Amino acid sequence: MTRKKAFALHLGFSALVLAAVVSLFSLWWFPPPYFFTEGGWRLLRLILFVDLTIGPLLTLIVFNTRKPRKELRRDLSVVVLLQIAALLSGLFTVYLQRTSAVVYADGFLYTMDHQSAAEIPGLLDIHSDNRGPLYAVIDLPDDFDERQKLRFKSLRTGVPLYNHSEFLTPLDDGGRKEIEHSMLPLEELLELYGGAKERILKEISSTGLKDDGLYILPAYGRYSTFILLLERDSLKIAGYVPDLKKGSSQ
Repeated sequence: MTRKKAFALHLGFSALVLAAVVSLFSLWWFPPPYFFTEGGWRLLRLILFVDLTIGPLLTLIVFNTRKPRKELRRDLSVVVLLQIAALLSGLFTVYLQRTSAVVYADGFLYTMDHQSAAEIPGLLDIHSDNRGPLYAVIDLPDDFDERQKLRFKSLRTGVPLYNHSEFLTPLDDGGRKEIEHSMLPLEELLELYGGAKERILKEISSTGLKDDGLYILPAYGRYSTFILLLERDSLKIAGYVPDLKKGSSQ
């Protein structure tokens, strides 16, 4: 076997493994739209680069038919072990950083990785039938004065509203009422993100639903702000508008 053939074989096997990794990312850990809005693509590129560098390229470097067979087998085994170790380490790191929860609080959605979600008591115990993150709502008191007290307390202490686990409820179990009570009207949302007005209206139109058939919710992600469109009836994601900036033109 020649060096180039060994490299090609190793590259082919690596590509099969990485195809499974891509499926894991895009279907389970970072399903749309989180693959792009939550940095799934960035993390995947890093794993792809490291894995291909440590695996096939090292095979290309160390493979030499003039080496004794035992030595060549040892060298290739070390390369494969290094590649597997790097892949597993990368996957474990990404597993902890995957988008595990999306919490609605007082008009906005907040995305959380697994470690952040685990810090909110009871959040990860919420049952979800969906692939990807679970959805929850901070069901604040209806009374305006009580709600204001919580807002001021949050500002004073620096503890965000989405950390108030005593008000935590699943999205599909009483969460609708809170969303409909506190979500921003479309006109206010378009004013807040005026530069993305055309994109927002175009995405709403593309769903085939009227705006009163959607929950149109701004979301604060780890890397960007975006708008998530949820069907009111099914609570399924109907669309999204990425990369929002307040008061800017895009």
